[in-house]
Amino acid sequence: MSGIFDDLPSSRSPQVVWSGTVAKDVSDFATKLQVIIPGLDGEIIWQHCRWQARNNTDFPNEGDDCLVIFDDNNELWVVAWWPFS
Repeated sequence: MSGIFDDLPSSRSPQVVWSGTVAKDVSDFATKLQVIIPGLDGEIIWQHCRWQARNNTDFPNEGDDCLVIFDDNNELWVVAWWPFS
């Protein structure tokens, strides 16, 4: 069976989207997030994660759910986040 990544060079691996949890509140747009990614290791707090604002008033809070990706420079990005329910 062939996969969607079969045409990638063997030295490259596809990026993966992970579910995570915000580990610490932020109070301004310049502060990078800290997140926990249970699918990788639920005890590691990943530091210095870039994040995407939803609007000009809300900030991620500890316990919020998020989607996390590693870009092709192995930098961590939180591409979506929403309040813990």
